[in-house]
Amino acid sequence: MNTKETMSSADSQATAIANGTCGSCTTANPSDAKFCGGCGQTLTEDCAKCGATVFLTQVFCGECGANLADLIAGKRQWYNDLLAEAKVAASEYRYPEARQILNRITALTDYRFQSISAKANRTLNKVIELEGKTLKTVNNACEKAKQASESGNNLEVIEQLKKIPDHLLNEEARQLFRTTLDRQSSKKEIEQELKKEINDKNWEMVGSLVHQLLELEPSHESAKRVAKKVTAKLIESAKQSSEQGRFDRASEKLNSIPDCEQNATTQELLANNAKHQWIANELRIEPYVSKTLAKLSKTLSDAHPQLAVLKEIHQRIEKLNQSKPDASRTNLIPWKGNRNSWMGGTAAPLCFPQSLVCESRAALNSHPGAFNVAIGLALQAVSETRVTEDFLIRKKSLFSSSRKASTAAWGLDIGTSTVKAIRITREDDQLKITDSFFAETKSSSIRSKDPSEERKSLAPLIEKFLKEKNPDELPVWCNINGSKTVNRFIRLPPVKTKEAATLLDKEIESKIPIPLDELVVTKWICNEKRLPTMGRPAMVSTARREIISRRISLLESLGIKVAGLQSDVIALVNFASHEFTDVWPKIESLNDENSDRIQRELSRAVCLIDAGASTTHLIVVSAESHWSWTIETGGEDTTFQLASTAKVNRQNAEALKRDPSQLPNIWEQYLAVETGLDTLRSRIETMFGDAMKQDNPFDPVSSWCVGGAWQTHQWTRRIMTKKESAT
Repeated sequence: MNTKETMSSADSQATAIANGTCGSCTTANPSDAKFCGGCGQTLTEDCAKCGATVFLTQVFCGECGANLADLIAGKRQWYNDLLAEAKVAASEYRYPEARQILNRITALTDYRFQSISAKANRTLNKVIELEGKTLKTVNNACEKAKQASESGNNLEVIEQLKKIPDHLLNEEARQLFRTTLDRQSSKKEIEQELKKEINDKNWEMVGSLVHQLLELEPSHESAKRVAKKVTAKLIESAKQSSEQGRFDRASEKLNSIPDCEQNATTQELLANNAKHQWIANELRIEPYVSKTLAKLSKTLSDAHPQLAVLKEIHQRIEKLNQSKPDASRTNLIPWKGNRNSWMGGTAAPLCFPQSLVCESRAALNSHPGAFNVAIGLALQAVSETRVTEDFLIRKKSLFSSSRKASTAAWGLDIGTSTVKAIRITREDDQLKITDSFFAETKSSSIRSKDPSEERKSLAPLIEKFLKEKNPDELPVWCNINGSKTVNRFIRLPPVKTKEAATLLDKEIESKIPIPLDELVVTKWICNEKRLPTMGRPAMVSTARREIISRRISLLESLGIKVAGLQSDVIALVNFASHEFTDVWPKIESLNDENSDRIQRELSRAVCLIDAGASTTHLIVVSAESHWSWTIETGGEDTTFQLASTAKVNRQNAEALKRDPSQLPNIWEQYLAVETGLDTLRSRIETMFGDAMKQDNPFDPVSSWCVGGAWQTHQWTRRIMTKKESAT
């Protein structure tokens, strides 16, 4: 451009500025107008360098002299670069990003960038069209990949999805692609490992690897052929192991058979072996012999007559069942399993009390461990027991009683489904068990929330007791379920009995939130023949007065003259404190010099677990103290669980629980009982831990189970003994 043309251009610009000419539509506007009157285009903007107001048509800024044309050219280049960036994003299938950039350019209204805006708009339309086609292609590929996956064609899945950018795949397709790639990688590794194991003739591993291959690729023909061959070898090998009595190895081999080859024959082999393995384990770890163990050993011996050792085991168990137990208090003969209790000492059922003379053991032997509550009730009637108070209200001083001990009395224990009674007679300073009674209801339970139903279930049993035993001339002490009482155990300061009684009354008033006139309270404080520094253990047991009244009314309406009423728990405390005098220390002198030794000896304790139908009591008794807790779970729970899994009624389930040898799938059906017992043990362990934290220290030296539910097969082992690995 020559000098003349430059001057002419400058003059034209000056004229346009003076007239406010619009650069977009050339309309002349007033010099102070901000927008064009012809097209609405803004006429001014701020100088990018100094911020002064300039017209869009200006080439240079009048304030700072900046070359406005160069600045606009740079901005135009920036928009062209954005357009190029959007095209790159679209080529990489980043369509949302490309659309975002292009929408920004197409939104420009400045006439100076109109050509770029138009180009961006054309590009945007192409991107939208391309995005639609691409997404359709992606969706088709994902659907085909899904179908290929369902048919087990991993290669087709990879083929369909490998060319699609990861960000275009939905989460399901992305996960499918990654999983399939992993499978293909695993498949190659498994195939290599399979060749090695086949060469080594490790058929169990071969079976497992073939199973994995067919899970990855169900249509794998080579794996299917290998599966048939390895199944035959595994079955043959499992039979050999079973014939050798190695049932655990036989199970491992049978369980290695690929799923595609499992059929009625293999399932029968698995079932038989699982049963024999379960029985073999019982023969190895049960702590005591029993009639059930004898039946189980016979089942196993008959199934494998070639194994002389199984026949020998069965004969030995049968012989032991006919022998008399070495331990005087229990009726069971030791076997192979661990008999050590996790609580302390040896675990065993307490069947035959040694502190009383028993004229006939027949009843005690017929229902072992079931009469101990009844014995504790009768003991309180005929002798001086640890806890002298009971739940019948009498006018007496706090820790003495005007009641004279009877020369004979009945203890009547009414359980959930049974009635047990013991008569104890005191003759020549000896206590004798002179009679007994046992009856069981045909209904599911004596106890009911409906008093009429409870009376209806109990009446035939009480009528039978009254008719057979005619107890009218003797006092009858009855029980109330321990779950109906609340016990609190404390240690009082080492004060005299009168002051201790006052402190205990204050404890009752401050710690029991229920009005005392609504309760019947039984109290006990340890005798004061103790070291001054030791303190005095004490107990408070409470029951709601309405429950006691209802209990007495029920019994009297059935013809029982109630001479005393005691809780199951306290009856067992009285029984244990009388029975285990051989465990308690004989302390001849009390002085500070031997206080540590005396305290250790006084803490020697026995543990009792009362296994009832509806409740389980844990009781710890030492020479000077005792503690108890009740769980609202009992033998009925495992009966119902077994009835459900074995599909039998309650009566049959109760029998099968004690003798599961008749269960066809014993290893599966009895699992409900095993799980229930393990759960109960866990709760007892928690309770026992609480007992060991009491102010009154306990050092258990023996552990016993009483009640009726302990006769459940595995009960003593699963509840009381230290755990042993069952392999």
